[in-house]
Amino acid sequence: METDKLKKLMDEAEEEAKRNSVDGIVGRVTRFENVRVGESHYVLVDVAFEDYLRTQVRRGEYLAIRSIIPRVTMVGVVEAITRSDMLASLKIREVNNYSDPSTLMTPTTIQLTPITEMDDKGRVRPAVSPIDPQSPVFRPRPELLEKALGIPEKGIVVGKVYSGGEVIEANVRLDEFTLTHHVLLIGTTGSGKT
Repeated sequence: METDKLKKLMDEAEEEAKRNSVDGIVGRVTRFENVRVGESHYVLVDVAFEDYLRTQVRRGEYLAIRSIIPRVTMVGVVEAITRSDMLASLKIREVNNYSDPSTLMTPTTIQLTPITEMDDKGRVRPAVSPIDPQSPVFRPRPELLEKALGIPEKGIVVGKVYSGGEVIEANVRLDEFTLTHHVLLIGTTGSGKT
């Protein structure tokens, strides 16, 4: 009976991830190592080769995890991406040095540093909940990312969020409250600071 409940929770997490995703599931929290959330910890994400080709995740990119048992969506930043040839995985050292594209078709491992989480009621807090192995990982929609990062829903748009080396559709806004304090806007000439 417990297995049926877990299967239902896994399916719900999958659907929630797809609903809040820009382009589907990127990968899953690894099953092959312990998953810790705490000071200076990270979450390892396994990405199938086909998904690696499709998504091309970059260092510095924001990704989200929909955890299975604690019903939270955690947002984190990609700190490292590990790729290896099949021969490296098998610990085989080759004498002749010919190229073989088939040995590149290996999974990718992403190291994700959790920064914030949001529960089903929309409450945002630091990343404090445990994350379950096999939880789906995805690129969050702009609205979800803005909410998770604490960007106000209303206000003056002063820029866009930078993720993985490029500007994405999520806006950066300053609300009335923020504008009643000292604010420093930095930008290059012609970037629209005025």
